[in-house]
Amino acid sequence: MAVEFVRNMQLRIEIGPLWKKALILTAFSLQGILAWTSCGGPQRDGRIQSVVSPAALHVHELSINYRQIASGVREFPLQEAAGHRHVVRLTEDEAAVLLTGTPVILESSEEQFHKHAVTLQLFGE
Repeated sequence: MAVEFVRNMQLRIEIGPLWKKALILTAFSLQGILAWTSCGGPQRDGRIQSVVSPAALHVHELSINYRQIASGVREFPLQEAAGHRHVVRLTEDEAAVLLTGTPVILESSEEQFHKHAVTLQLFGE
């Protein structure tokens, strides 16, 4: 078995010599075993960091700032990639949890038969 870091927050795991495709997992799929990095994947805007997990061989970016959450905005579009967009929605409870500093994991809207996991985290006061 071979394990290597690929790009952004991704880890490539190849199991056995006959496998032609590798399993790609994000750091959040590994339940926090990997540390957060800032090598281009996570987007920082204000005090909110967002990480969008890859799905269907692509990833979207998301930019959210603290003022949007604090002012009551609860719906955020992911940037277009692979010819489509997704949206993530925060409930009032999720927004309250996020503002306490606890990371929140959301699921995007479904487009082209797939969804993306989106993790939001508040950074320092």
